[in-house]
Amino acid sequence: MREYEQQHGTRILDYFDVHLYPQQSGVLGDAAGDAATQALRLRSTRQLWDPTYVDESWINSPVRFIPRLRELVDQHYPGTKVAMTEYNWGGFGSLNGALAQADVLGIFGREGLDLATLWTAPTADQPVANAFRVYRNYDGRGGAFGETSVRATSADQGKLAVYAAERSADKALTVVVVNKTGDDLTSQVALTGASARTAQVYRYSGANLTGVVREADQPVSASGLTATFPANSITHLVLPRDTSPGDTQAPTAPGKPTAGTITADSVALAWTPSTDDTAVTGYDVHRVDTTGPVKVGSTTGTTYTVAGLTPDTPYTFVVTARDAAGNVSAASPGLAVRTAPTTPTGHCAVAYTANSWPGGFTATVTIKNAGTSVIDGWKLGFDFPTAGQKVDQGWSATWRQSGTSVTADSMSWNGRLAAGASTSIGFNGTWSGTNPAPTAFTLNGQRCG
Repeated sequence: MREYEQQHGTRILDYFDVHLYPQQSGVLGDAAGDAATQALRLRSTRQLWDPTYVDESWINSPVRFIPRLRELVDQHYPGTKVAMTEYNWGGFGSLNGALAQADVLGIFGREGLDLATLWTAPTADQPVANAFRVYRNYDGRGGAFGETSVRATSADQGKLAVYAAERSADKALTVVVVNKTGDDLTSQVALTGASARTAQVYRYSGANLTGVVREADQPVSASGLTATFPANSITHLVLPRDTSPGDTQAPTAPGKPTAGTITADSVALAWTPSTDDTAVTGYDVHRVDTTGPVKVGSTTGTTYTVAGLTPDTPYTFVVTARDAAGNVSAASPGLAVRTAPTTPTGHCAVAYTANSWPGGFTATVTIKNAGTSVIDGWKLGFDFPTAGQKVDQGWSATWRQSGTSVTADSMSWNGRLAAGASTSIGFNGTWSGTNPAPTAFTLNGQRCG
């Protein structure tokens, strides 16, 4: 399909679509099941994203379903959307099924699944229907979870699963917290850049299985809030944007950006945050040309990949910070960088992508023979940019690490690469501090272009 588009200029595939039914015993059933089955149902949602979760079924290995789909798309047909047009986590008539469904919907949004359809729909009075209402109609008047995902992390996603997004209509921050345990859990919810003074609280729990209940508002301080999340509950916190006047102080400028992976049409940027980062709601990335800075993208974090660039072309990028009141910082120092040429300059080409989360990441490395002769057996080499990056466990190669230097030796079945052929390998790793991508690779001792 990709080759057809390249030849004819017409895309014939919109979505890479799969069906997923969890294979763990009893999870898919209509009934909630016994206590062990219910606990398994709540754990099993990790197969959608978690590289450390070994699927507790005949699969008996990590699945990483949505990141895996995206890696396949990136490898075979970039730009294709990903869909899951049949899925079902069972237990429609139980609170346990609703908890699992709420967790699944949060994962779908956070991991960037483009389309999903439950097979089949619950009846209007079943608990699983209320899991959808938490996100799409929590107040009975169309109140909905935000459209723009915001980074949210939990100390233990298996106990309190946390998902957040900003709503475009009113810039409210919306946060869904799923307590997947049988105990009431009191936890601090730390917020960065939020300006609300109170949080509206909507909850679905065993206290009222007929619908989502409006609870008392929760006060919010500059650092966040502390709340008790009842056992086996789904809580939707809505933090309206504080539009009160008076804040005219701009944040300090972010640090000078640094370049990670550079391709022919993209540059991965990272920078140190503004010293006023607790008040910052986002960062804007600008390309500097002869007419001045031109905004190319925004992010709530401190990394951004600028795409759509011209090969073998110099660019300069700066970053600005903004707060909830709309104040914008001065620009960071500029970074001058040149995109890679279209054609690899060496006998090989290497593409490195990573899916990162706090303290861990999964990396996929694609090796291409860009020369004219066959490569019969290969050794890939690269250096991590920081000492805190480690390879824990890899696949499709024999992985070794000494200090920051990493090597991967070919296997018997993927060591021979004809001219133009490629192979993909990967690993699970850990990191501390920062997790920038390697920028230089060798194959059999020669630098890759």
